Amino acid sequence: MRILFVTHHALPHIGGIERLAQMEVDALLRRGHEVVWVTSALSSKDSTEGLDHPGLTLHRVPAWHGIERRWLLAFPIFSPTIWGLLQKEVKHCDAVRGHGFVFLNVVLALLAGHLAGKQTLLTDHGGELKYPSRIATDGLWLAIQTLGKLSVTSSRRSFAYNQRIFNLLKRLAREGDSVEFLPNPIDRSKFFPASTSKREQLRRDLGWNPERKVVLFIGRLVMDKGVDRLLAAKQDGFDLCCCGPAEDPIIEKVVQAGAEYLPPRELPQVVELYQAADLLALPSWNEGFPVVIQEALACGLPVLTTNDPGYAPYAGHPGLYFVNPEPELFGKQLASLLENSQEELYPAIDVPRDTESLLGEIDPWLERIYGDSI
Repeated sequence: MRILFVTHHALPHIGGIERLAQMEVDALLRRGHEVVWVTSALSSKDSTEGLDHPGLTLHRVPAWHGIERRWLLAFPIFSPTIWGLLQKEVKHCDAVRGHGFVFLNVVLALLAGHLAGKQTLLTDHGGELKYPSRIATDGLWLAIQTLGKLSVTSSRRSFAYNQRIFNLLKRLAREGDSVEFLPNPIDRSKFFPASTSKREQLRRDLGWNPERKVVLFIGRLVMDKGVDRLLAAKQDGFDLCCCGPAEDPIIEKVVQAGAEYLPPRELPQVVELYQAADLLALPSWNEGFPVVIQEALACGLPVLTTNDPGYAPYAGHPGLYFVNPEPELFGKQLASLLENSQEELYPAIDVPRDTESLLGEIDPWLERIYGDSI
């Protein structure tokens, strides 16, 4: 099977969607399928770079990233050459797979695939979001009503892993279109709990006080991730470690708040942070469902995050806790959870691994999306 795979960004750009996309591509390649991946170039020098796999063709198309650099909103404006490239690749593919329903390359790929009668498959990760800027919020709403609707109606099947996004896709879809709720998978071979002795060694290597509980934050240190709220919620009863890309003013805020800052790390080192910490805190908003939550849970690390209504299908999952993200309430819940033992916080690590689970595996997930052809 030959799959045209389309995302707005790909690694090394840091983000949960990028990690999910890479996991899906790796799984498709392991099964012997051909993948043609069309994404944006981060700079002129990487626009023709590819990954070293015989089944993968990677097109990094030149794009302008000014919106992201100025306002931290990822929305690449692609070179006009994108349309010709997509039309050419659609002719030779069996399926078109898109991530993110308002990104220009995804919209064009799904439209081209629909017009050519190909299997078209969409997952959206954000839906309607609210930004500090009214212009940005209204701009996204307009993009959803036009580009987003075109993506959904050009897709034979659409998927969401957030109840709010699922409801939006249903509203945008035509009668009879397939819209399904499907949690993202997790690679349990990469994310797993450490033994007690390994955990103690990791904490020593990190220089963490063995007598102190450590709350971990993983991700981009930006407003949408709730970094300011988390720093305001910090209390003397625990230590806070923040790891991820950040501008210098944010790093200075972290240090001034008495927290530890770690720059971005490779995946194996991120796993070690999950294994060493006592709790993952993520008071974010404007999210689908952060992949770091699944990664932490798979490593046996309890998670406290925002009580977003879109997360309702995951309520009751072992080790996952929700609270209002206001600093005072978030801080109180952090302190309360940290008073409990690890066993009380995460009572059952061996949770189901089917596609309806937060810790479902990749192969059944692929079969749900691509069907018998996979």
